Amino acid sequence: MAIKPEILDALETIDPEYLLEREGVNYTESYGSSGLQFNVQECPKCGGRDWKVFLNAETGLGNCFHGSCSAKFNKFTFIMALTGNVGRALDEYITSLAQEVGWRPRRRSEVSAASDKQLELVLPESYRIPFADGSNLLYLENRGITADVCKAYGLRYAEKSWFNYELNGQRKGQLYEQRVIIPVYDMDGQLVSFQGRDITGKAERKYLFPPGFASTGRYLYNANNFPSDGSAHTAIINEGVFDVIATDIALRTQRDLRGVVPVGTFGKHLSAGGERSQLAELQRLKHERGLKRVVFMWDAEVAAVDDAIAAAEVVRGLGLQTSLALLPKGKDPNEVAPSVVCHAYRTAKPLDRLSAIRIKMAARKG
Repeated sequence: MAIKPEILDALETIDPEYLLEREGVNYTESYGSSGLQFNVQECPKCGGRDWKVFLNAETGLGNCFHGSCSAKFNKFTFIMALTGNVGRALDEYITSLAQEVGWRPRRRSEVSAASDKQLELVLPESYRIPFADGSNLLYLENRGITADVCKAYGLRYAEKSWFNYELNGQRKGQLYEQRVIIPVYDMDGQLVSFQGRDITGKAERKYLFPPGFASTGRYLYNANNFPSDGSAHTAIINEGVFDVIATDIALRTQRDLRGVVPVGTFGKHLSAGGERSQLAELQRLKHERGLKRVVFMWDAEVAAVDDAIAAAEVVRGLGLQTSLALLPKGKDPNEVAPSVVCHAYRTAKPLDRLSAIRIKMAARKG
């Protein structure tokens, strides 16, 4: 089946996880031979409901192993089976879905132009923290994030400003109102994305990201600050930005933990596959900066423990030591005292197949 060039272009921008979440598809995450994958409960083609559909989280390629179905999927065929749309209706659905994340169809004159040119990423108009008078944002101060820490991480505050961007000749804008602006850098210190964290508790979306730019899921937050002089050996993997900052604050209270650097995955999974993934960044940290050990520190909930153990198995494939640091159930590093974070790190359990089984059993017992 021939797919129009503009539809292929739109499909490139659609994230498989976004599609599943948007359509309310039941799925879980696991790790396969090619990295993170989604295990879907119901096959959209044969209707089998026994979790026999597997899709690659990066490419959307997958298969159904229910009975004699043996369906093979890519993004196009999965969307077609899921929605029941064909022809023009299918094209319109894909176009609409892609536009939700900022995609716009290219003009004819742009099709043959150099359209992959990297756009310059500029943060929305915002104030540096600490502010000009040396004060901090109360929202951050109440979370133990001092003005000095804000400065170290380049945090900013947008009272009411627009992020203006251009995609394929179309001018667009995204409103950032009462949000902390969190720059995201790649390992080389290049600005690649940012988060806009709502501080009112009233916004429909807690986080905003710049449309049309690389997903934060490709990067390890704070990996750019892992030293290259051999003074660091361990990375603590946290979930979110504020968890990384809280862990960093805790580590700084202990002189003997200065060789430990927290990094963030922007969620409880580790992206894998290709050169632009979090797994690839861990590999670079090992070969270029001397990383030897990875400690997962999410929380002690059963699902989080399972996800950490699955991710650790993939990381061990890089030749890195892996451990699991358990926080109190339901608590993240930014919700406990620094002493609790340090204790969790010091008592982290080395992971192998046998210890993983024991930890899983203990987590389920409560």
